[in-house]
Amino acid sequence: MKLLKLSVLAVGLAGTSVAMAGSQQFIAGDKTKETAMCIAAASNNVQDYKSLVENYRTTSLVKVRDHQLFANKLTCNDVNIAKFARQYGAEKSAKFISKYLDQNILIRQDIANTQPINTSKTIVVSASMSAK
Repeated sequence: MKLLKLSVLAVGLAGTSVAMAGSQQFIAGDKTKETAMCIAAASNNVQDYKSLVENYRTTSLVKVRDHQLFANKLTCNDVNIAKFARQYGAEKSAKFISKYLDQNILIRQDIANTQPINTSKTIVVSASMSAK
Protein backbone atom coordinates (compact mmCIF):
# COMPACT_ATOMS: atom_id res chain seq x y z
CA MET A 1 0.00 0.00 0.00
CA LYS A 2 2.85 2.37 0.86
CA LEU A 3 4.46 1.60 -2.50
CA LEU A 4 1.18 2.45 -4.25
CA LYS A 5 0.96 5.79 -2.40
CA LEU A 6 4.52 6.65 -3.34
CA SER A 7 3.88 5.68 -6.96
CA VAL A 8 0.79 7.89 -7.12
CA LEU A 9 2.73 10.76 -5.56
CA ALA A 10 5.61 10.28 -8.01
CA VAL A 11 3.19 10.37 -10.94
CA GLY A 12 1.59 13.48 -9.47
CA LEU A 13 4.96 15.17 -9.04
CA ALA A 14 6.02 14.29 -12.56
CA GLY A 15 2.82 15.80 -13.92
CA THR A 16 3.26 19.12 -12.14
CA SER A 17 5.91 20.56 -14.46
CA VAL A 18 3.13 21.49 -16.91
CA ALA A 19 -0.53 21.83 -15.93
CA MET A 20 -3.65 23.25 -17.53
CA ALA A 21 -6.29 25.18 -15.63
CA GLY A 22 -9.06 26.58 -17.75
CA SER A 23 -7.39 28.44 -20.57
CA GLN A 24 -4.11 28.89 -18.71
CA GLN A 25 -1.14 26.60 -19.01
CA PHE A 26 1.26 26.58 -16.07
CA ILE A 27 4.88 25.67 -16.71
CA ALA A 28 7.42 25.19 -13.93
CA GLY A 29 10.26 27.69 -14.03
CA ASP A 30 12.34 25.29 -11.95
CA LYS A 31 12.13 21.80 -10.50
CA THR A 32 11.54 22.70 -6.86
CA LYS A 33 8.83 21.17 -4.71
CA GLU A 34 7.64 24.69 -3.89
CA THR A 35 7.00 25.47 -7.57
CA ALA A 36 5.10 22.18 -7.88
CA MET A 37 2.92 23.34 -4.95
CA CYS A 38 2.23 26.63 -6.74
CA ILE A 39 1.20 24.83 -9.92
CA ALA A 40 -1.04 22.40 -8.04
CA ALA A 41 -2.70 25.31 -6.21
CA ALA A 42 -3.23 27.40 -9.36
CA SER A 43 -4.58 24.33 -11.18
CA ASN A 44 -7.17 23.89 -8.40
CA ASN A 45 -5.77 20.47 -7.61
CA VAL A 46 -6.16 20.51 -3.83
CA GLN A 47 -5.34 16.82 -3.46
CA ASP A 48 -1.95 17.18 -5.20
CA TYR A 49 -1.26 20.33 -3.20
CA LYS A 50 -2.03 18.53 0.08
CA SER A 51 0.18 15.57 -0.88
CA LEU A 52 3.08 17.83 -1.80
CA VAL A 53 2.84 19.78 1.46
CA GLU A 54 2.38 16.72 3.65
CA ASN A 55 5.31 14.92 2.05
CA TYR A 56 7.62 17.94 2.19
CA ARG A 57 10.19 17.07 4.78
CA THR A 58 12.98 19.44 5.65
CA THR A 59 12.06 19.75 9.31
CA SER A 60 10.21 17.76 11.93
CA LEU A 61 7.17 20.05 11.88
CA VAL A 62 3.82 18.33 12.24
CA LYS A 63 1.53 18.32 9.21
CA VAL A 64 -0.78 21.14 10.28
CA ARG A 65 2.24 23.38 10.87
CA ASP A 66 3.47 22.50 7.37
CA HIS A 67 0.21 23.82 5.91
CA GLN A 68 0.54 26.97 8.01
CA LEU A 69 4.14 27.44 6.96
CA PHE A 70 3.38 27.27 3.24
CA ALA A 71 0.16 29.31 3.46
CA ASN A 72 2.05 32.14 5.15
CA LYS A 73 5.53 31.97 3.62
CA LEU A 74 5.26 30.53 0.10
CA THR A 75 5.03 32.98 -2.77
CA CYS A 76 4.34 32.07 -6.38
CA ASN A 77 5.62 34.61 -8.90
CA ASP A 78 6.03 37.01 -5.95
CA VAL A 79 2.40 36.61 -4.80
CA ASN A 80 1.13 34.74 -1.72
CA ILE A 81 0.12 31.21 -2.79
CA ALA A 82 -3.55 31.63 -1.79
CA LYS A 83 -3.81 34.88 -3.73
CA PHE A 84 -1.96 33.31 -6.67
CA ALA A 85 -4.49 30.46 -6.77
CA ARG A 86 -7.38 32.93 -6.56
CA GLN A 87 -5.93 35.01 -9.42
CA TYR A 88 -6.30 32.02 -11.73
CA GLY A 89 -9.78 31.05 -10.55
CA ALA A 90 -8.66 28.13 -8.36
CA GLU A 91 -11.32 28.73 -5.73
CA LYS A 92 -11.02 25.36 -3.97
CA SER A 93 -7.26 25.78 -3.57
CA ALA A 94 -7.53 29.39 -2.42
CA LYS A 95 -10.19 28.50 0.16
CA PHE A 96 -8.21 25.51 1.47
CA ILE A 97 -4.93 27.42 1.76
CA SER A 98 -6.57 30.53 3.24
CA LYS A 99 -7.82 28.64 6.27
CA TYR A 100 -4.17 28.12 7.30
CA LEU A 101 -3.22 31.80 7.03
CA ASP A 102 -2.26 33.66 10.17
CA GLN A 103 -5.10 35.74 11.51
CA ASN A 104 -4.11 38.81 9.48
CA ILE A 105 -7.41 40.36 8.37
CA LEU A 106 -5.82 42.55 5.67
CA ILE A 107 -4.21 39.57 3.94
CA ARG A 108 -7.45 37.58 4.08
CA GLN A 109 -9.46 40.51 2.67
CA ASP A 110 -6.87 41.07 -0.08
CA ILE A 111 -7.16 37.43 -1.15
CA ALA A 112 -10.96 37.49 -0.99
CA ASN A 113 -11.09 40.66 -3.11
CA THR A 114 -8.70 39.37 -5.78
CA GLN A 115 -10.43 38.96 -9.11
CA PRO A 116 -9.50 36.03 -11.36
CA ILE A 117 -7.33 36.82 -14.37
CA ASN A 118 -9.15 35.88 -17.56
CA THR A 119 -6.43 35.20 -20.08
CA SER A 120 -5.51 32.26 -22.21
CA LYS A 121 -1.79 32.15 -21.99
CA THR A 122 1.17 30.23 -20.70
CA ILE A 123 2.37 31.21 -17.25
CA VAL A 124 5.87 30.31 -16.13
CA VAL A 125 5.74 29.69 -12.40
CA SER A 126 8.51 29.97 -9.85
CA ALA A 127 8.28 29.90 -6.07
CA SER A 128 10.15 31.30 -3.11
CA MET A 129 9.82 31.19 0.65
CA SER A 130 9.65 34.56 2.37
CA ALA A 131 11.55 35.16 5.57
CA LYS A 132 8.77 37.30 7.07
